[in-house]
Amino acid sequence: MKILQVCQKANDMVSEFDLFEETVRALTLEGHDVTFCVLEGDVDVSAIEQRTHSKVVEMGFDKSDFRGIGIRALKQMYAFVKREQYDLIITHRYKPSYLLMILSLFLKHGRFVSVYHGMFQFKRLGRRLLARVVLNDRWKFVAVSHAVKVDLIASGVAEKHVEVIYNALDSDKMRKNLFSREDARCRLGLQEEDLVIGTIGRVSKVKGHCYLLEAFSTLQVYPHAKLLIIGGGPLEAALWQQAEKLGISERLVITGMVPDAYRLLPGLDYFVMSSLSEGLPIAMLEAICAGLTVVGTRAGGIPELITRDEFIAERQSAGSLAASLKKVLALDAAGLSHYHAELEEKTLSKFSLETYYRKYRQLITDC
Repeated sequence: MKILQVCQKANDMVSEFDLFEETVRALTLEGHDVTFCVLEGDVDVSAIEQRTHSKVVEMGFDKSDFRGIGIRALKQMYAFVKREQYDLIITHRYKPSYLLMILSLFLKHGRFVSVYHGMFQFKRLGRRLLARVVLNDRWKFVAVSHAVKVDLIASGVAEKHVEVIYNALDSDKMRKNLFSREDARCRLGLQEEDLVIGTIGRVSKVKGHCYLLEAFSTLQVYPHAKLLIIGGGPLEAALWQQAEKLGISERLVITGMVPDAYRLLPGLDYFVMSSLSEGLPIAMLEAICAGLTVVGTRAGGIPELITRDEFIAERQSAGSLAASLKKVLALDAAGLSHYHAELEEKTLSKFSLETYYRKYRQLITDC
């Protein structure tokens, strides 16, 4: 089968494991002829081709090409897809999906799979109307969690068009690449005696870091506690200002953007995700595979990763997040070991790369 996968940008923050590439690899290993198309940004074509055994195409678009209805992008993509006559086109996230939803009205050949990694992608009325006009039996939507599936159906996408394929990890490869605890702490500027509560993610509103800082400020009984945010973004200055007001600036570490950030996870003692919205967070999967105990909010697919309700906090609630953190910090060594064994058992079975490959191959067969 001749297959095209379309992504908006290549992920330049990871060097070995990327789910967009894993989708391609799952199909090329089955003998399909796959092309990986990247709409924006610079791409290391030879590196991706070597990792995925696929052809890579750079469209070279920039943000201006998508203004309005994106006429230039639509024209170029239409000419490219019509010329190549792909049997199946897979898109990731909304912008590539939008292009193909429009183009599918004019393309007589091929089927379409649209993968949704986040919540509320059809919140806007115009998007919902477009989906109702376009969607037919040539389309399948993939949701990366049950929560995303429920959201898509609530937005008007027929249930028969939606299938869940969970995000996944190559846990063996990931663990081999982890730094040691000592090395990770050295790189992060942390001391051995520090009790490190941390997270990975872009410093933006949707990650809910302001609630995390407020929750952390209530942990005065842990004098050696440090709050670590591995990531960077537009709200860094605002977080430092908040930390000053809360009196925790000397216990806060914000690293800025770090390539392959998961390698630093052994430097943490606990992992927390305070997000307001998530599809299914890879960072939390990585934390579980790295042996960390996790706490998260009731946002999107996060509860699908956590095995105990007491470690799931309400969204946008510093008090609820603080309560969950205090409960996990109160666990003794045996309690921590038992909780993490539950997390790891669930992760290794439900979110394995083997399951991911199998489900995508079955999806393609069904198409």
